Amino acid sequence: DTDAEPQAYPLLAGCDVRADIFPTRAGPVVIYKQQSAMHIEFPRERDEKILSLEREIGRHRPRTFVDACSGAGTLGIAAARAGVPRVIANDAWYAAAFWTACNVAVNREFLGVGEVAMHASYDDLRRRPVGRDPVLVATAAGAQEIEVYQGDLRHLAAVLPPEIDLVALDLFEKNNGHKIEEITGAWRDRVGGAIFIP
Repeated sequence: DTDAEPQAYPLLAGCDVRADIFPTRAGPVVIYKQQSAMHIEFPRERDEKILSLEREIGRHRPRTFVDACSGAGTLGIAAARAGVPRVIANDAWYAAAFWTACNVAVNREFLGVGEVAMHASYDDLRRRPVGRDPVLVATAAGAQEIEVYQGDLRHLAAVLPPEIDLVALDLFEKNNGHKIEEITGAWRDRVGGAIFIP
């Protein structure tokens, strides 16, 4: 929600960045996160979100996948690792968009992409903590084509290619049925393609 007050927490001690390794069928992905500025998820034995992503990729065989609420980029990077040719990641929160771009760079060898071109710095993004209109943060090309944006998912259609096969809407408010229906309906009307909520 672009009207919500952003939450960030001061670092009391130690390193503010953590790295987690997530297993996928195609091999592991490494995901860095800035703990004071991001939501942290780490499943214990199985990552149900990655498993659901892999099932949906198997069902739909997408050529283009959108991780519309990317967080640190786990699902988008897992989709690229699974061989989806084009992956677009997006998050409204500046730190999430920045770390998604960093995580594409960290995993670039596994993904088969060359250098990651950064189009916005951390400081650029931090000046506008919650994005509305999509801003291109990073791009990478090679075995996959990957783009990272910062913006409200409701405005993402403006920068998307015409054919989107599959989107993950990993929303915080999964228990709010009305909000989920509103967002999925708007996505269906503006973009199309298969939608899943991990």
